[in-house]
Amino acid sequence: MLRHVYQSCLEAGVKPVVVTADPAILRKYGGLQDDNQGLNEALTKALETLQPERFFIILPDLPFLRHENLLQIMKLNSEYVVCPDRRLTGTNIVYVNGFKKFQAMFGKHSFRKHLLQNNKAKIFCELGTALDIDYPSDLSLFRRLSTRPTGKKQQSYYKNQGHE
Repeated sequence: MLRHVYQSCLEAGVKPVVVTADPAILRKYGGLQDDNQGLNEALTKALETLQPERFFIILPDLPFLRHENLLQIMKLNSEYVVCPDRRLTGTNIVYVNGFKKFQAMFGKHSFRKHLLQNNKAKIFCELGTALDIDYPSDLSLFRRLSTRPTGKKQQSYYKNQGHE
């Protein structure tokens, strides 16, 4: 799925920077080394290193993310956009555009925590930004949504899109 999310970023004109502890992924995509300190710490370190004025944080388990989703988020013209998971508890995407006090707070109840950081936060929620793969039930839902009848046989969106 990382390849799919990475490609969606490129198609939206967003330059992805991968933050990972996996050397194979770093070799393939480049990016910044995560020292296994935890997601929030790795993101904080990456933001301190890069010091971007505008950025997305996009978790890599979004099989239905489309580049149009990212364009729609940018068109909201907000300094801060939070995209929840389908359960409205976690955060899958954060878009920061000039908001200086952002702190990565991914994990349990992160959607609420991210919203509380900025009282002008906008929420964007669509299938592509909300359906992440955290639990077996998410994978089952993904499989049901990604398979469509074609007459001869069932054809999987997942296989056609080259997801990893």
